[in-house]
Amino acid sequence: MSFPFQVVLDRATPSLETVNLVGLSAAEQASRIDELFGKEQVQSTGPEQAPILTAKLVSLGSSRCALLLSIPAMSADRRSLQIVVNELDKIAANRPAAGEQEPLRYVQFAQWQNDLIEGDDENAVRGREFWKQHAESAPSLAIPNERKSTGGFSPQVWACDLDSVTFRSVETLATNLKASSAEILLAAWQSLLHRLTGQSLFPVGVVFDGRDYDELRDTVGLIAKTVPIHGRFDGNFRFREVIENVRSAVSDAAEWQEHYIPGSGFGTDLPVSFEFLAEPSSGAPTTASFSLRRAFACQDSYKLKLLAVRGGNDLALEFHFDGSRFDRECIQRFAGYYQCLLQRPFSTPKPMRTVFRYWTKPSGISSLSTGTRPPPNTRAISASTSCSRLKSRSRLTALRCAATNRRSPTAN
Repeated sequence: MSFPFQVVLDRATPSLETVNLVGLSAAEQASRIDELFGKEQVQSTGPEQAPILTAKLVSLGSSRCALLLSIPAMSADRRSLQIVVNELDKIAANRPAAGEQEPLRYVQFAQWQNDLIEGDDENAVRGREFWKQHAESAPSLAIPNERKSTGGFSPQVWACDLDSVTFRSVETLATNLKASSAEILLAAWQSLLHRLTGQSLFPVGVVFDGRDYDELRDTVGLIAKTVPIHGRFDGNFRFREVIENVRSAVSDAAEWQEHYIPGSGFGTDLPVSFEFLAEPSSGAPTTASFSLRRAFACQDSYKLKLLAVRGGNDLALEFHFDGSRFDRECIQRFAGYYQCLLQRPFSTPKPMRTVFRYWTKPSGISSLSTGTRPPPNTRAISASTSCSRLKSRSRLTALRCAATNRRSPTAN
């Protein structure tokens, strides 16, 4: 079989370490947690060698702690971390799980995926034909100041928060155009890439969560896929037209995402990617509760990736990049350009070339920060993940669309 299947180990004893930071100031605790978090983002020997799961329980006070989890990237994706956190929160709050459907096992998901890709029924044929047309190799994006990589993939991140005024304007624009915030942000990301590279046609890898069906909703495993969505700027488009192109391309890809073979359609170079996540905001603290405060996940290699994370009324922007190709200062400039682009009045009927004149030289990026957050005031979990492509071995430390005529996975 040419696709990964599930292997269950006879024994998989987790590794648990306790760290006591009680008595340190909030700033010192935050610094130590950052240090512990960073150390987990290293390559591992892979899921076939124990321990698969490592955990660090960090004591912060009499009623506060942080839990750092590290999982091989072949065993879980970004959404899996949130599922694990939700399960821990239910256990801590002693909330019964009666009546909930048992999640699909990953071995069943893997078999379903193979059946879809290798099948000869009408849907399988149409799916292969769709990706044959839409996942053709396209010219790689030539990002300014990109170095030729001489070492291995080195994932790094620069994070900042989008200011509330700009975020509200993005949501208002999405409502007016009957689009989603994710589509607005992806359209702006494609627009920035077009402006930086001068290329009119190029693929951007868009992460699809892959958990549309109820059977997959709470499944832990490598379910998400990075699918090529082509950006089109071969005309003097207005921004609303760019959004329409994005919405159409994403909708078409969503219908056939299960039939996509990971890795196809990006050529030989690493892709530029985009991901949007909506995470539930932390509610009022209970006697004991868990919430996901920080995560780093990397199932695929990339040269540059924008991760937009919405939590309640806030939007965090994470610019992930290959440190062997880009300097951090360069990524900071790109982050400033992107924020400046989002602040422009896209709802006005101006062609993109006219809009670009407004932000060619942004005033600065002093508002950017590393995105470090203070320790939580309730029980919290931090998770992070890092890895290269699936055939690489790395640690995962502490991924929706409607379609028709698709076969749902079923639990046997």
